[in-house]
Amino acid sequence: MANVKNEIKEKLFEAKKDYKEVGGWPSFKSGQWLWQIIKKSFSSYWNNANVEYFESKYGTKDTEKLAKKLISVAAKNAAILGGITGAAISTDEIVAIATGGEGGVGLPANIAIAATGIGAEAILLIRFQLQLVANLGKLYGVPLDAT
Repeated sequence: MANVKNEIKEKLFEAKKDYKEVGGWPSFKSGQWLWQIIKKSFSSYWNNANVEYFESKYGTKDTEKLAKKLISVAAKNAAILGGITGAAISTDEIVAIATGGEGGVGLPANIAIAATGIGAEAILLIRFQLQLVANLGKLYGVPLDAT
Protein backbone atom coordinates (compact mmCIF):
# COMPACT_ATOMS: atom_id res chain seq x y z
CA MET A 1 0.00 0.00 0.00
CA ALA A 2 2.83 2.40 0.85
CA ASN A 3 4.36 1.71 -2.55
CA VAL A 4 1.07 2.53 -4.31
CA LYS A 5 0.74 5.72 -2.26
CA ASN A 6 4.27 6.79 -3.24
CA GLU A 7 3.55 6.05 -6.92
CA ILE A 8 0.42 8.18 -6.75
CA LYS A 9 2.36 10.99 -5.05
CA GLU A 10 4.87 10.89 -7.91
CA LYS A 11 2.07 10.95 -10.49
CA LEU A 12 0.45 13.85 -8.64
CA PHE A 13 3.74 15.77 -8.78
CA GLU A 14 3.83 15.19 -12.55
CA ALA A 15 0.18 16.27 -12.82
CA LYS A 16 1.10 19.56 -11.09
CA LYS A 17 3.61 20.18 -13.88
CA ASP A 18 0.95 19.35 -16.45
CA TYR A 19 -1.47 21.74 -14.72
CA LYS A 20 0.97 24.56 -15.41
CA GLU A 21 1.67 23.33 -18.96
CA VAL A 22 -2.02 23.29 -19.94
CA GLY A 23 -2.40 26.89 -18.82
CA GLY A 24 -3.27 26.69 -15.12
CA TRP A 25 -6.51 28.04 -13.73
CA PRO A 26 -7.61 29.98 -16.86
CA SER A 27 -7.44 26.76 -18.89
CA PHE A 28 -9.45 24.94 -16.23
CA LYS A 29 -12.12 27.61 -16.17
CA SER A 30 -12.50 27.44 -19.95
CA GLY A 31 -12.38 23.64 -20.16
CA GLN A 32 -9.48 23.63 -22.63
CA TRP A 33 -7.34 21.51 -20.30
CA LEU A 34 -9.52 18.42 -20.65
CA TRP A 35 -8.93 17.85 -24.36
CA GLN A 36 -5.23 18.53 -23.96
CA ILE A 37 -4.96 15.86 -21.26
CA ILE A 38 -7.05 13.37 -23.23
CA LYS A 39 -4.92 13.83 -26.36
CA LYS A 40 -1.70 13.60 -24.37
CA SER A 41 -2.65 10.53 -22.32
CA PHE A 42 -5.14 8.23 -24.01
CA SER A 43 -3.12 6.95 -26.95
CA SER A 44 -0.30 5.99 -24.60
CA TYR A 45 -2.68 4.10 -22.31
CA TRP A 46 -4.33 2.38 -25.27
CA ASN A 47 -1.01 1.32 -26.78
CA ASN A 48 0.27 0.01 -23.43
CA ALA A 49 -2.88 -1.88 -22.41
CA ASN A 50 -2.11 -5.59 -22.60
CA VAL A 51 -4.62 -8.34 -21.81
CA GLU A 52 -1.91 -10.99 -21.41
CA TYR A 53 -0.21 -8.82 -18.78
CA PHE A 54 -3.47 -8.51 -16.81
CA GLU A 55 -4.08 -12.25 -17.06
CA SER A 56 -0.59 -12.97 -15.75
CA LYS A 57 -0.67 -10.32 -13.02
CA TYR A 58 -4.08 -11.29 -11.65
CA GLY A 59 -3.84 -15.04 -12.31
CA THR A 60 -7.02 -15.47 -14.33
CA LYS A 61 -8.27 -15.36 -17.90
CA ASP A 62 -11.84 -14.69 -16.79
CA THR A 63 -12.76 -11.39 -18.42
CA GLU A 64 -15.32 -10.46 -15.76
CA LYS A 65 -12.88 -11.09 -12.89
CA LEU A 66 -10.20 -9.07 -14.66
CA ALA A 67 -12.62 -6.21 -15.29
CA LYS A 68 -13.67 -6.15 -11.63
CA LYS A 69 -10.01 -6.12 -10.55
CA LEU A 70 -9.12 -3.29 -12.95
CA ILE A 71 -12.10 -1.26 -11.75
CA SER A 72 -11.22 -1.98 -8.12
CA VAL A 73 -7.61 -0.86 -8.61
CA ALA A 74 -8.73 2.36 -10.35
CA ALA A 75 -11.20 3.08 -7.53
CA LYS A 76 -8.57 2.49 -4.84
CA ASN A 77 -6.09 4.72 -6.66
CA ALA A 78 -8.72 7.47 -6.90
CA ALA A 79 -9.45 7.15 -3.17
CA ILE A 80 -5.76 7.37 -2.29
CA LEU A 81 -5.41 10.39 -4.58
CA GLY A 82 -8.32 12.10 -2.83
CA GLY A 83 -6.74 11.47 0.55
CA ILE A 84 -3.37 12.84 -0.50
CA THR A 85 -4.87 15.95 -2.09
CA GLY A 86 -7.24 16.52 0.81
CA ALA A 87 -4.38 16.30 3.29
CA ALA A 88 -2.26 18.74 1.28
CA ILE A 89 -5.06 21.29 0.97
CA SER A 90 -5.99 20.89 4.65
CA THR A 91 -2.37 21.50 5.63
CA ASP A 92 -2.36 24.65 3.50
CA GLU A 93 -5.54 25.84 5.24
CA ILE A 94 -4.15 25.08 8.71
CA VAL A 95 -1.00 27.06 7.92
CA ALA A 96 -3.15 29.96 6.69
CA ILE A 97 -5.20 29.92 9.91
CA ALA A 98 -2.15 29.52 12.15
CA THR A 99 -0.39 32.45 10.53
CA GLY A 100 -3.52 34.55 10.40
CA GLY A 101 -3.29 34.57 6.62
CA GLU A 102 -0.22 36.77 7.14
CA GLY A 103 -2.62 39.66 7.46
CA GLY A 104 -4.08 38.82 4.07
CA VAL A 105 -0.70 38.98 2.35
CA GLY A 106 -0.41 35.19 2.07
CA LEU A 107 -3.97 34.65 0.89
CA PRO A 108 -3.18 34.72 -2.85
CA ALA A 109 -0.47 32.10 -2.31
CA ASN A 110 -2.86 29.91 -0.31
CA ILE A 111 -5.47 30.18 -3.07
CA ALA A 112 -2.85 29.36 -5.72
CA ILE A 113 -1.71 26.29 -3.76
CA ALA A 114 -5.30 25.08 -3.41
CA ALA A 115 -6.06 25.70 -7.11
CA THR A 116 -2.92 23.83 -8.18
CA GLY A 117 -3.79 20.94 -5.88
CA ILE A 118 -7.34 20.72 -7.19
CA GLY A 119 -6.18 21.05 -10.81
CA ALA A 120 -3.51 18.38 -10.43
CA GLU A 121 -6.00 16.06 -8.74
CA ALA A 122 -8.47 16.55 -11.61
CA ILE A 123 -5.77 15.79 -14.19
CA LEU A 124 -4.65 12.64 -12.41
CA LEU A 125 -8.22 11.48 -11.83
CA ILE A 126 -8.94 11.90 -15.55
CA ARG A 127 -5.81 9.88 -16.29
CA PHE A 128 -6.95 7.08 -13.99
CA GLN A 129 -10.27 7.02 -15.82
CA LEU A 130 -8.66 7.10 -19.28
CA GLN A 131 -6.36 4.26 -18.32
CA LEU A 132 -9.33 2.24 -17.07
CA VAL A 133 -11.24 2.87 -20.31
CA ALA A 134 -8.20 1.78 -22.36
CA ASN A 135 -7.66 -1.32 -20.23
CA LEU A 136 -11.32 -2.35 -20.36
CA GLY A 137 -11.48 -1.63 -24.09
CA LYS A 138 -8.55 -3.95 -24.74
CA LEU A 139 -9.91 -6.55 -22.31
CA TYR A 140 -13.28 -6.69 -24.07
CA GLY A 141 -11.81 -6.31 -27.57
CA VAL A 142 -13.56 -3.02 -28.24
CA PRO A 143 -11.78 -1.02 -30.96
CA LEU A 144 -11.20 2.52 -29.76
CA ASP A 145 -9.62 5.30 -31.80
CA ALA A 146 -6.75 6.51 -29.66
CA THR A 147 -5.66 9.29 -32.01
